[in-house]
Amino acid sequence: MPIKTLQAYLEIKESLTPFELLGRSLAYNPYVPRLALEDLKRPPSQEIAHSILYLNANWDLEFLLEKLEQADNARALLLDFTPLYTQGMPALEVLDLLGYIRRLSPKPLIHKDYFMSQYQILESLVHGADALLLNASLLAKNLKEILEYSVRLGLLGIVEVATPKELKTSILAKAPALYFPQNFKTLLELTPQRPLIFKDSEDLVPNAQNSYGVDALVIKTSEQAQK
Repeated sequence: MPIKTLQAYLEIKESLTPFELLGRSLAYNPYVPRLALEDLKRPPSQEIAHSILYLNANWDLEFLLEKLEQADNARALLLDFTPLYTQGMPALEVLDLLGYIRRLSPKPLIHKDYFMSQYQILESLVHGADALLLNASLLAKNLKEILEYSVRLGLLGIVEVATPKELKTSILAKAPALYFPQNFKTLLELTPQRPLIFKDSEDLVPNAQNSYGVDALVIKTSEQAQK
């Protein structure tokens, strides 16, 4: 995702709904964040990790709603908007999907997107997110600032990490939870015990084997990967 293209897209959004106006809308916003770090932490006595159901915002709505029916045992939902950017910039009203899914399901919503600014964090809250999946590589030196702002708004910040360098950046930024979509074994060995750890799983039901070292599994089936 070209940074300049994304910045131009965000400038258009902010010109239509300025930051101050968006902030004032919180006074009558019906969505209060519902996900705390403790909700995703696996107790030492619990053998099996929590599950987080992955949903792709680019899926056909009928298919997405069908997958939503599998969320009974999930601790939370991860709604991924990044695939929408593969063919240009998404529609300006695309985040309405957050509120729609929130009204359909009682499960907390983790919003994954190309987060770069405080405006996007506030926008996510207004549209119904409970937590954010941030990208350590994209945010780099701004990660700590964005995490702190998320906390002030009551949103849980989870950081996606792919390399040891990104892991170091995330630890220094005091990320409360880390998501390892790749290089799991290497990154786990380098991670201190403090943050929560998440990784992907293609098994619909978590088990003792795939739960090793993690607090929660992001459930991505092979069928979903093909959509």
